[in-house]
Amino acid sequence: MATTDRSNGRLPHAAIFAAPGLVAALLGAFRISSADGVPAGEVFSTALCAAWVVLALLVPPLRRFLADLGPFVLTRVSFVVLLLLSTVALFGATAGTGGRAWPAALTLGGLLTVVSGVKLARVRPARLAGILVFVVLNLAVLAAFDLVVRAVVLPKKSQNSLYIAHDPFLGWKLRPGFSVTRRTEHYTSTETINSAGFRTPEVPFAKPEEVKRILVLGDSHSEGYTVNDDETWPVRLQHHLAPRLPTEVVSLGVGGWSTDQELLSYIHYGRRYAPDLVLLQTAANDFEFNVLDRYWRGLKPRFRRSGGMLLLEGVPVPDLRNVGFARHPFLRNSAIAMVLDASLSRFAVVRETEEADPMEAWRVTALLVRDLAGLVRADGARLAMFHATPDDTEADRDFRRIAAEQEIPFLDILPAFGGDLGHHRVTRDKHWNREGHEAVARHLAPLLFDLLR
Repeated sequence: MATTDRSNGRLPHAAIFAAPGLVAALLGAFRISSADGVPAGEVFSTALCAAWVVLALLVPPLRRFLADLGPFVLTRVSFVVLLLLSTVALFGATAGTGGRAWPAALTLGGLLTVVSGVKLARVRPARLAGILVFVVLNLAVLAAFDLVVRAVVLPKKSQNSLYIAHDPFLGWKLRPGFSVTRRTEHYTSTETINSAGFRTPEVPFAKPEEVKRILVLGDSHSEGYTVNDDETWPVRLQHHLAPRLPTEVVSLGVGGWSTDQELLSYIHYGRRYAPDLVLLQTAANDFEFNVLDRYWRGLKPRFRRSGGMLLLEGVPVPDLRNVGFARHPFLRNSAIAMVLDASLSRFAVVRETEEADPMEAWRVTALLVRDLAGLVRADGARLAMFHATPDDTEADRDFRRIAAEQEIPFLDILPAFGGDLGHHRVTRDKHWNREGHEAVARHLAPLLFDLLR
């Protein structure tokens, strides 16, 4: 080991420079022992890290060089700079990226920072205390500002700005485990997202024997971001069915989805709930986005038609939306990180989309519904459909036609509004208000009760 010169406060600096190699070697050894088929390069780099530790501690010329390198670095790099570099390394090491490089850098930076801090405490203790007080005060101010952003800025952000997360199979879904109260000119609503990224209660995949389970596939009408959690039509539907039949309603509705993403959501998530009935909610603009690979929310999967078959393209979907600030373990609940993440993602999300061929779009939509119906029937369940924008008569007619061709029950919700759609919608918005969600749930309950029987 390198000698310690206690007269000038030197520590065994050779060990400090050997420590990053030791950390990298241990991480590599853990990966090699716990994984199958580790690349040869991984084994070689782990061996090099272990060799560095041995050489740094046992070869006298290298050990003496490192022992002199430590004091040289500490006299030219201040404690504040080392503290900042160690903080950067800490964020990198805890972000889950960079392999062994960030943990090794954190080890070296952290040890040098501690040595520099001890030296500063001996020579200028007031200076060290002032630096630490300054850091603590800045952290307190930053935390207070984050609370202000959460209370003032987040509620005014659009649903698309902050509450959407990337999904490699679906393009996007809701931000898992997030809750927000959104305030706009026309509505105020509290929305809570479960750990899977959907606005539905945490429900185990295993279904109780005595319970009938309805799975909802849909878009923003089923997500219901204009009303509170307990006011969405899937929640109200379960409320109306419960007195007559023990029922669980699981909603996978996500704003901006079309039939293609709803089919994929059934494959990746929905069928695991073992539903008795799958309810597909459609909207007037679904068909055109069923042939496009992007939406103004971002990139998405696309099914290309080849005769009577559908070929899936664009999966896994590239992650252009999330810069990464809000995914970091330290920043996952930070309002500032979410706003920054959303602001920077605007440069990556393509908002202009190509024009869809209407005839081809409806052909693809029909095949998507056909394939969804086949999967649902193969799983021992039943599929039903309803159109959330029935006042769009052309789209309503085509969805009815597709349902009839596949012998799928089509539930007409237009009578639920009593001829006054405007009263049941948010001002200047086709999404339902509280009265609209309640009317739809009340209207669907007896129809779905008959299907479940």
